[in-house]
Amino acid sequence: MKTLHKADILAEQVRRREYEPSRYYIPNGKLEEWYNLKTFIRVFCGGNRTSKTSGAVNAVCHLCYGLGNEYLQKPQWKLPIPNRGRILSTHTAARNTYEEEIRKWFPRGRYNAIKVGRTFDSLYTTDTGCKFDILTYDQAESEAESVTLDWALFDEPPTRELFIATVSRMFVPHKILMVVMTPLYCEPWVYDDFVAKKRPNSAIVYADIEDNCIEHGVRGHFSHQVIQEILEQYDPETLEARAHGKFMHLAGMVYKGFSRKIHVLREPLKPRPGVPVYMSIDPHAGRPFAITWAFLNDNQQLVIYDEWPEADYHTMTSSSLALPDIIAIIKEKEGGMPISTRIIDRHFANNRDASTGLTLKEQLYKQSGWGFRDSYNVENEVDTGVLKVKEWLRHTDKVPPRLLFSPNCRNNIRGMEAWAYDTHTGKYKEQYKDFPDTVRHIVMANPRVSVDIPHPVPKAFYRI
Repeated sequence: MKTLHKADILAEQVRRREYEPSRYYIPNGKLEEWYNLKTFIRVFCGGNRTSKTSGAVNAVCHLCYGLGNEYLQKPQWKLPIPNRGRILSTHTAARNTYEEEIRKWFPRGRYNAIKVGRTFDSLYTTDTGCKFDILTYDQAESEAESVTLDWALFDEPPTRELFIATVSRMFVPHKILMVVMTPLYCEPWVYDDFVAKKRPNSAIVYADIEDNCIEHGVRGHFSHQVIQEILEQYDPETLEARAHGKFMHLAGMVYKGFSRKIHVLREPLKPRPGVPVYMSIDPHAGRPFAITWAFLNDNQQLVIYDEWPEADYHTMTSSSLALPDIIAIIKEKEGGMPISTRIIDRHFANNRDASTGLTLKEQLYKQSGWGFRDSYNVENEVDTGVLKVKEWLRHTDKVPPRLLFSPNCRNNIRGMEAWAYDTHTGKYKEQYKDFPDTVRHIVMANPRVSVDIPHPVPKAFYRI
C-alpha cells in the first residue's frame, strides 16, 4: 500500500481545486435552502445576481459526478450514475451562460460536448456515463418528449405545454425537476401552479438580491456597495422581480389588499335561513358563465360562499352548455333557497338575440321565472366598483373586513389574487377579471340587512 506523504496530499488538493472546482463550491444561504428541498419540483425564484445559474449548474454537476460537495451531499440529490438529464433555457442563456458556467464548474477533461446542429454545445457526455442535452424554448415540444429523463432543469419558466411535455418524460418518484427563475414576465400558469395552488410535490424558495450580499446575506458574493449600484440601474417597474424575486404581475395587482390569511375563511360556510342571499352572473358567448353566490352574515359582512364553474375557470376556452343547461345547474346549486337579489352584467344581458328577438335577461326570465337587475351603471364604472371592493376588503386589528370568501370558491379567490392592470397602459387586463366582476357587481348593489353597524366579530371567524 502506497504511503501518502504530506506533499502528495497537498498536490492532490491543488489538483482537485483546479480540476474539480464544483467539489468546493460554496452557495449562498438561499441556495443552500433550495438544496435542502426534498420535493420532486424544486423552484428557486430569485432576483438578478442571486447566483441561481451557478447554483443550478453545480447541482447538475453533482448529479453527474457526485464529487462530494458538502452542501449537495444529501439523500434528496442522489441519483444513480449514469443518469440522463436535460437543461431547458432561452437561446441566449444556452449559447452564452451555460457553456461558460459548465466550463467553469465541471471537472476538467472529464466530459465531451458537441453542438448537434446548434450554435452552442447542446449535448454533453461525461466520463461517468451520464448524458444531458440543452434545449431552448424555441424548439418544438415534440423534442422535449423524445427521451426518458432522470432530472431536468428549467432556466426561466417555459410554456405550460413544454413543462408538461418534460414532466411526462420523468417517472417519479426518485427524479428531480429544478426551476430557477427571475419572475419578470411569466405566463400566469407559473404563479398558479407553484404559488397560488401549489402544485403537489413542489416547493419554492425566494431570494432577494440582498441575500447574496457579503455584509447582509449568508455567504454572499457581492458587496453591499456593488448591490446598491446594481439596484440604481433597474427600472422601478421591474424592481420587485429583478431585485426581490417577486412575481412581476403582482406589481399590477388590482386588489393588493386581498390576503388569503385575512379574507379566506378556514372552513366553507353556507347561509342560514332568512339572511339576504345574492347571486351575480358574468355571462359569455363562447365560455361558461361566471356565477357567484354571496350572503350577508349577522355582522354585515358579505361572504362569497359558492361559485360555478367549480373547476379551474381560467383554463376554460369554450363551453357546449345551452341556456337551459345553465339554468338547471343554477337550480341544483341553489336547491330552492330564496335569492334576495339576482344581478347580471348589463353589457351582455341586454344584447338582443337575432333569432329570438329577446335579450339574455328576457330569456332567463322566460325560461326560469327569475328576474335579474342590471349591474350598476356609473361614470368610470370599473374604477368606481374597484374602489368600493377595496373599501370592503380593508381591515384593522380591531375592525374585520366586510368581504370574506369561503375556501371552496377557488376561482373567486384566484381572481382576487391575480386580476391585474397593465403597468404600461394602466388599463385593466381581461384575464382573471370574470369572477372579480361578479364580486364587484354584488358589492355595488350595497347589500345590507337592517342596520349598517357591524357587531363585534371574534378573531376566529376569519383568518388571522
